[in-house]
Amino acid sequence: MTQAANFDDPGTTTFIAQCRTKNVDAITSMIDPGIFARMIREAAAQAYKPKFGYSGGAALYFQATPKFAGPTAEGTITTVDWIPDDPAGPAAHAPGFAAYKNTVEKYYPHIDHSNWTKAAYVGSVLLGDTLKKLGLNVTRAGIKDELDKTTDFNTGLGPKLSWSPGHHRSNSTTYLVQLQKQGNQLVWKYLYGPMTDLPAGTKN
Repeated sequence: MTQAANFDDPGTTTFIAQCRTKNVDAITSMIDPGIFARMIREAAAQAYKPKFGYSGGAALYFQATPKFAGPTAEGTITTVDWIPDDPAGPAAHAPGFAAYKNTVEKYYPHIDHSNWTKAAYVGSVLLGDTLKKLGLNVTRAGIKDELDKTTDFNTGLGPKLSWSPGHHRSNSTTYLVQLQKQGNQLVWKYLYGPMTDLPAGTKN
């Protein structure tokens, strides 16, 4: 069963009641953290949690999500495209992660780190490198052509990105993270990865 949702009308009350009645084993969500938190809290109010818990996409991966979702979100698994923040995971051995964190927090010390902040950082570094290659001859076409020649660009955050004309899905890397207890709070902890998700027929 599926349930569409938007922030103004998430529809979680009826959805959770239906899941509880049908004894749904797991709930996977492709929604923003706000709707996810409302769904989890509604499930807790109905004294319900699916047997295998909750999972979702990268949109859930914000530092604020555990606090908003509450303790019954423990065990939630989600995917991210870059090295997770967990210092016990791959980030501990990635100099690029330290560079990302120091750069972003220099300008936004209270930022809520997420999949999107890392994507924005990588995009900014890549654009800066591309502009340096072009020098004073900067045009829209020139930027596109230069990016289409980019091979194995090291993001410092796990994936290496490559583009070519007609091939613009550059990041096929995925990590799994899980909400786990750490003291009296829930935090995102590295679970597994990196994994590579390539389109059918594509050679690595």
